[in-house]
Amino acid sequence: MASRDSMDASQLIGRLVDDRYKILEGMASGSMGAVYKAERVPVGKLVAIKFLHAAFANDSEFLTRFERETRVMSKLAHPNCVSVVDFGVYEGAPYLVMDYVAGKTLRSVIDDAPLGPMRALGLVRQIVSGLAHAHAQGVVHRDIKPANIMISEEIGTGEHARILDFGLARLRGAVGRDATQHNMVVGTPNYMAPEQTVGGGTIDARTDIYALGVVLFEMIAGERPFQAEDTLALLGMHRAAPIPKLADRLDRTIVLPNGVQLLIEKAMAKAPDDRFQTAIELAEAIDGVTGAKTLPDPKGEVLHRKRAATPFGGSAVHEDTAVASTIVDTKTAKTAKVPPKKSNTLAGIVFALIVLAGGAATAWYLFDRGTKKTTPDTAVAQLADAAGGSNGSNANGSGSGSGSATSSGFAIEVGSGSGSGSDSASAGAGSGSAIAGSG
Repeated sequence: MASRDSMDASQLIGRLVDDRYKILEGMASGSMGAVYKAERVPVGKLVAIKFLHAAFANDSEFLTRFERETRVMSKLAHPNCVSVVDFGVYEGAPYLVMDYVAGKTLRSVIDDAPLGPMRALGLVRQIVSGLAHAHAQGVVHRDIKPANIMISEEIGTGEHARILDFGLARLRGAVGRDATQHNMVVGTPNYMAPEQTVGGGTIDARTDIYALGVVLFEMIAGERPFQAEDTLALLGMHRAAPIPKLADRLDRTIVLPNGVQLLIEKAMAKAPDDRFQTAIELAEAIDGVTGAKTLPDPKGEVLHRKRAATPFGGSAVHEDTAVASTIVDTKTAKTAKVPPKKSNTLAGIVFALIVLAGGAATAWYLFDRGTKKTTPDTAVAQLADAAGGSNGSNANGSGSGSGSATSSGFAIEVGSGSGSGSDSASAGAGSGSAIAGSG
């Protein structure tokens, strides 16, 4: 049989993989492999199979990590997470099997048109619920972006959001492990938290919260908060640039509920200690904006609040491929528990008071958004020590907290792949009846 690297989708159509998965059609391809729609026989259940390139089968260390990560992903059982149900190796190509979700990616939804604020908040609230479940299992996604979120229409409940590709960021890290010995930074620059842009940054739940703040901004504005001429400049903006106001990216007829700007600013704080510390904290803030009265349960159930959501008061104002976003050095960029934060209660009170005041106390610099330059979404950035200089900033929140220092020695290698808008190698980036990201 031909190598999976050289085989197109048509050569797999109709095949029966390991006597239980009949390949129906190709869905998408990306930097790590390709995704196919398949049928589980004899039960007739539709699934999505992601085949990794056959070259990975010759890497015993990668295969060990592949099995470990897929076992972790299979433990995620939540309505807002796409579950991994099986894995194996077929004729030299590792594969994993996921639930099939008919719909399209959030990338495609945003490309069609920006979302109304309440619609965006509702979808993000679902995503937060899935993240809360994953984080409770000790799983950090590391690559939250529109291409990794599927949106489907459910009868009786409307739009349903599901997160794709848990664990694949770490697998992409395994692919580049030789590079990680030299502090390589692998990621999706448009959504990278400051601590992901430097070697040795601690990656934890707050990293996902930052990325989701970027996604929420983009959902409402139709464009990302930070845009730059090149990847290096973009990474620097994540570390040091103030967050633009949504109001200046929107038509003045759009009414943005009070609190949304501050919610995004807190989610995207440069220092992890200044962000929402957990997905449930972010959920509470969203509920405060929307007036909802439920909280995500990490076990996958919906918890009714013991008290009504605190409304973010005041009248509404017119404010209205890929490689994963991860530090791939597994020795230094560990997934860590969120450390206890000092004065968190006081910070929360101050945040609430500012929101109740209508957000008038917050002011930020605005960035030119005239010409939209498409910045490479996938890149590998090597941190190199400059003569007499530092190899990067302390962006994990334990040092200066701002993450504003920059390394003077980056080498950028842009990843390959194609896609719509910001996320290359995504399934269903067009019309979308896709199931899973292919990157």
